[in-house]
Amino acid sequence: MLEQYLNLKYQGMANVTVAEIYKRYQNKPYGYKGHDIAAMICELMIDQKVVLSYGGKEYKKNLIGMIWLLKENIVLL
Repeated sequence: MLEQYLNLKYQGMANVTVAEIYKRYQNKPYGYKGHDIAAMICELMIDQKVVLSYGGKEYKKNLIGMIWLLKENIVLL
């Protein structure tokens, strides 16, 4: 579900912020909790399907990137 949403965004060449994802999936009709959304994003990071970018630096499949993810202001590339 999240992966499909991100693929659609990527096809339009749009970056997506973590805050956008939280806003979308915490609201109806999804109603996910923040930690569940973070877990979905972490799974995509581990599978190398998304990359976190913050301050021009990319965080690929690493613990520090996953911790930053929880701040909800990171851009997914």
